[in-house]
Amino acid sequence: MRLLVNPAPAQVLYDFVEHVRPPDASVERLDGDNRRACAFQGGNLVAGGGLGQGALPGPERYLCGEAWNYVGVTVIEDMEHRGRRCIWSHPVQGGVMVTTFENVPVGRKLHGHHGIAYEAERGDDFGNDLGGPVELRALVDGHPVGTSVHHDNEGWKGYEFDTAAYAGTSHRVSFEVRSERAGMRHYCFEGDTR
Repeated sequence: MRLLVNPAPAQVLYDFVEHVRPPDASVERLDGDNRRACAFQGGNLVAGGGLGQGALPGPERYLCGEAWNYVGVTVIEDMEHRGRRCIWSHPVQGGVMVTTFENVPVGRKLHGHHGIAYEAERGDDFGNDLGGPVELRALVDGHPVGTSVHHDNEGWKGYEFDTAAYAGTSHRVSFEVRSERAGMRHYCFEGDTR
């Protein structure tokens, strides 16, 4: 056994995964000019799973339409078969999923990772190309601070956006998720401010 000590641990100010519930967060589905709030539901039964079933929805989630179209905490399996705790936000065809967090203490960086669940990311196994790249865009008070695009075979991909202009104060932080081909995009992201 080895004990490792991080010589310079990150000072996390706010972990978005820990705040995906009211009153800290809200979720909208944008379809063109139509904005639809997604209803939060807690106490859901967590059951199912197994090969071909995808990630299990957690007991708390924002319901946005079809069964797979929700925003909530789950665990996906990445391309290296590692479990990743993250915010499920499957993109919708022709629309945008928006998750907004209120009163977020912002530091110099918005740091995180995003990925597509193993079964969906290895898409060629299905004999077709069902999905396209997924774009994650972060905004502070409605102003874009960064965009990261996830392509198949990139695994658990990191991103880091400069938020120094907002450091030391609290703001509204939004994440927009979109894909031009949203089929089989079992997408999840995590992030924090530091």
